[in-house]
Amino acid sequence: MMITVPPRHYCIVENPIVCDENLEPVFDEFGQVKLRHADQEIRQAQDPFPLYPGEELLK
Repeated sequence: MMITVPPRHYCIVENPIVCDENLEPVFDEFGQVKLRHADQEIRQAQDPFPLYPGEELLK
């Protein structure tokens, strides 16, 4: 499922993924996406994005 944030709105994602310098997801040795546990990320209007396993949409 892709999340779309309309203009002048935002959403809060809990446990966001870790991204490298090219903004690509970082994977562990088992192929799972690494998460920043107990962290929150505010995402504003942007292209639609997926929620990876472990990420939660708070608002």
